[in-house]
Amino acid sequence: MKNLLLSVLVLPWAMFHFFTSPLSAANGWSNPEDISPPATAKSEVFFGFNNLSNELVAAWSDEITGYPTWASYNGSTWSAALTITTSSETDHNVSLAFDTANNVLVAAWKDKTTGEPWYAYYNGMDWNTASALSTTTTAYTGVFLAYNPTSQQFVAVWSYGTGGTVKPQWSLFNGPGSGWTPASSIDPTDTAEAAYDPTVAYNPGTKQFIAAWVNGIGLNPMWSTFNGTTWSAPTPIDSNATAGYLVALTYDQAASQMVATWTEELSLSLTFPYASFFNGTTWSTAQPITSSSTYKALGSTFAAFDPSTNQLIATWLSQSNDKPLWSAFNGSTWSTPLPITSTGIGLDDVTVAYDPTNGQFLAAWNDLETPTYAVLLPSVISLSGFQTKNNFGIVSELFNTLNWIPPVSSNIQSYNVYRNGQLIANTKATSYEDHNRSPSVTYTYQVTTVDAFGAESLPVSVTIQ
Repeated sequence: MKNLLLSVLVLPWAMFHFFTSPLSAANGWSNPEDISPPATAKSEVFFGFNNLSNELVAAWSDEITGYPTWASYNGSTWSAALTITTSSETDHNVSLAFDTANNVLVAAWKDKTTGEPWYAYYNGMDWNTASALSTTTTAYTGVFLAYNPTSQQFVAVWSYGTGGTVKPQWSLFNGPGSGWTPASSIDPTDTAEAAYDPTVAYNPGTKQFIAAWVNGIGLNPMWSTFNGTTWSAPTPIDSNATAGYLVALTYDQAASQMVATWTEELSLSLTFPYASFFNGTTWSTAQPITSSSTYKALGSTFAAFDPSTNQLIATWLSQSNDKPLWSAFNGSTWSTPLPITSTGIGLDDVTVAYDPTNGQFLAAWNDLETPTYAVLLPSVISLSGFQTKNNFGIVSELFNTLNWIPPVSSNIQSYNVYRNGQLIANTKATSYEDHNRSPSVTYTYQVTTVDAFGAESLPVSVTIQ
């Protein structure tokens, strides 16, 4: 009778443990997909956020027409790709930023025919007639935008080539119908040179704009800050650093500091992703995100921050196989880089942005002239576990209970539960009971989130003894 009772109690629990798969080598990202097929891309893909619809948006130059093109993301799918204008073509990036003061989404790019920096704005219904934001200068390759919510100023920056030198330029947007202020040099002395385009971002810590670029002499990553009237004298972020391509900027809310990322060119064959942090007064000594030759960078290095999890990540294109890579920063060190995907071929930079509406990172790149993206699947939050003993008369049984908080993401469909590296369950619940456990045995559990296509997040672990 004792043996029969034990088998009846154990059998139903054992039926749930039919999985034999080991813990997958998940990279944390969804399978890559095309943005708005059958769209084509000539340039890299840049993100922005449309406050009018609370959606992440992306823009690029179309491979076939050269027209600046955009699409919006609702958390699971992209809208059809739409042309911003047919009166201007571009071979380079199209940048996006939202002007809260005027309640419009602004796009900017370099016009292929005239070389001038062009722009258009979107009011929620239509894009206005595109035009040059400056007719007195030309843009070297691209134009970048940022908005300052404190001063309610909207700025564009680009590099202007003249007389064999290239200089960082800027202009302020006066709003729809009013155009832009006359373009002028970011450097008050008009002596600074830019080997690549300047980028610009709002620094919430100082409530000012920061512009950054690669110096035309020495290739140092440079920076300047705007006090609402003038730019400070350009100075190196790190005088010992030599940057290639763009110097990208983002803000780390957890540490209240700006982050500059770039690809360090130690030599033509040694190019690594680098980062430096600005505390409001000085920049930290530039450090490699990775110094392993396995993860050398091709093109620019970008970063984005998730305020819901205080996670900072960086992305770049692998020099060895043209695949997108990523790494996460824990406040002191960067994680070992992982591939975002092992398929496809990247032609341009791997950009990254945080989607606050859907609580997730998106990375994008030009995959053989196709705008492509992937979503970083958020991991479960606050995984905990404990052991309980049930007594059934003369029979007792131990079981382990796991509990977790689901992340905010429309892409998560279920959760995989692993015990000691082996998959034991897939569930839609946010808890799991693992029955018929042995006493005095250590169990390590991992839980991953799973999307509709079976891609998994990075695992979160807990140990129960």
